[in-house]
Amino acid sequence: PGENGLTPENGFADLADILVNTRSAADHAGATRMDRPEWGAVDPATGQVYFSLTNNTRREQGGEDAANPRADNSFGHIIRWQEEGIHAGTRFEWDLFVLAGDSDDSRDLAGEPLEQDAIFASPDGLWIDPDRRVWIQTDISESVMNSGIFEVFGNNQMLAANPETGEIKRFLTGPVGQE
Repeated sequence: PGENGLTPENGFADLADILVNTRSAADHAGATRMDRPEWGAVDPATGQVYFSLTNNTRREQGGEDAANPRADNSFGHIIRWQEEGIHAGTRFEWDLFVLAGDSDDSRDLAGEPLEQDAIFASPDGLWIDPDRRVWIQTDISESVMNSGIFEVFGNNQMLAANPETGEIKRFLTGPVGQE
């Protein structure tokens, strides 16, 4: 409180205001903006943190940055980072684990487009199992599912990804109306 724009003049009278209005506090403090963060998961072996960023169709051209590389991010992406040292580290390294999308607009860990049987949009749920598989659930809105730019993805699905190679495979496709 009182530092980095977190002042009463900006609506942050105390720590409670900062905790209740975390996103606004982060904006004032200059945090990296993210495209609708949804779920996070931690690799039990490495401590790497994965976060699904579902989408953002409101960014204007020119507002892209390294962590949010598309102006119209209709399909979302997953970012991951590794803190330096212990979990209380003050520095970290990060990368884009995957840019979701169709075969023309997606990128895997190696920078290659996703294979047709691994394309997906709107990553949401994340979980990392004891064998380090990264499980990805999608949440395409039912109002746009199977239409327009989302037609190629079909229904929402669950995918499994290899954290070392970035290989992604579809595990299942759900029924209409399922997240």
